Amino acid sequence: MPGPTQLDRWRALHDALSPDTFSDLLDLPHATLPDLLSGHAPPTGDVRARLEYLTDLQGRLDPPSAQRLSRWLTLRRFALNHRTPLELLRGAWTPLDPHARAIHDIAEADAYLSGL
Repeated sequence: MPGPTQLDRWRALHDALSPDTFSDLLDLPHATLPDLLSGHAPPTGDVRARLEYLTDLQGRLDPPSAQRLSRWLTLRRFALNHRTPLELLRGAWTPLDPHARAIHDIAEADAYLSGL
């Protein structure tokens, strides 16, 4: 049986977050989200990269649940100068930005530690 499609993963990400948070993380207006999530307006460039980054982040959390992702994004982290991932992943960011890489590394470490 085939796994979830990319669009399914994006919808799951949307469902895991509030509409405001989802819109802010992608740096998109609310009005564009229905077309994005229906597949009628495929994302390009930075928006596509942000979606892939965020779905990867969600998949690293064990168990990957809506509540876990929302909570994880709001935890202050020493490695982020006591800021939250949500505070840093707003506006025009890309997965290659230093703070996005640091957040990815924290998620990877959390996933590793939860498997011990």
